[in-house]
Amino acid sequence: MKDLFRQLFARQLSVTHRERLISAAGALVVMLLIGWLSHLLLGGHKMPFLAASMGASAILLLAVPHSPFSQPWPLLGGQVIPALIGIACAQLVPDLYVACALAVGLSIIAMFYLRCLHPPGGGTALQMVLGGPALLALGYPVLLAPVLLNSILLLIAALLINKLIPGRRYPVLPALHPAKPAVAPASPVKLNVGQEDILAAMQEIGAVIDVAEEDLERIFGLATLHAQRRKMGEVRCADIMTRDVATVERHTTQESAWNVLRSRNIRGVPVLDSERRVVGIVAIADFLKQADWKLCTLPQQLKMWLRGKRSPLVEEIMTSPVISVAENLHVVDLFMIFAEKRINHLPVVDEENRLTGIVTRLDLLSTLVGDYAEKG
Repeated sequence: MKDLFRQLFARQLSVTHRERLISAAGALVVMLLIGWLSHLLLGGHKMPFLAASMGASAILLLAVPHSPFSQPWPLLGGQVIPALIGIACAQLVPDLYVACALAVGLSIIAMFYLRCLHPPGGGTALQMVLGGPALLALGYPVLLAPVLLNSILLLIAALLINKLIPGRRYPVLPALHPAKPAVAPASPVKLNVGQEDILAAMQEIGAVIDVAEEDLERIFGLATLHAQRRKMGEVRCADIMTRDVATVERHTTQESAWNVLRSRNIRGVPVLDSERRVVGIVAIADFLKQADWKLCTLPQQLKMWLRGKRSPLVEEIMTSPVISVAENLHVVDLFMIFAEKRINHLPVVDEENRLTGIVTRLDLLSTLVGDYAEKG
């Protein structure tokens, strides 16, 4: 029941009570101003003096002023352009349902390509179509008058009010906001701060930030990687990999492979074909997954031979296909692979997938520790 409640009533971004009250009061003042001024300027026309979608726009500009949807051009372009499209659809498409659908769909396309995506614009497009023949007969200039005037007045009011509210920046420079995945990926590196710290920082800021805590954690992780890349310079996998690599073949017995791991004190060993191409990798975990992994001992091997069983081969338990990397891959990019794939060793191959070395988490850690030691 608790999980169902969380799904139905998902937690919104952390905002202080003060911020919520200020946003509501600001929207109230803005709507009063643009309603009064629009009626004063357009009251002589037999048409609405206030576009209904301005209520939604006011929420964006006063409640989430840092959102890319709330910036000046998305507001103006995202209101006027859908209005033009809505009027055109109402005049050219006789079927009401088709006209409504086209108005919204074409508005989305136009706003995307003109970089003025503004969700309330969909309501503006619909309002133009549903206005009826009497309003449509007034023509483009008159119908556009409330939308354009409302948008300009709303923008001016939002600029003034947001300027007076501490902690707000409006307008803000456009930022890249990629579509969020259903589950935000984890940070590629372990951070000194957790989601609780990020949430506390967002609560201290007090304003709505159009990004989830998980996304912020990943941004911090990626920023750490970029900073590390800048500090380290051009260090590639070929510079830190182990070249003297122990290997086995697919037809090597599991006992022999196990002995290689034990004798070299390593966790995994690449499996090669006759041309030294990597076809798999076998690790300690692969042996532990097998019910008969203890058959590698001599007494069990003897019992197996007496029973007429053949020795199990590496190809029966190896992991394939193999995640491998190129020699010229920057070592910082290894963080992403190790973190996302949750592996401990990566074969390094040439253009023909032939093994040239292997790099492990320990190699990467040793490189970073040495880098810091030199800089210290």
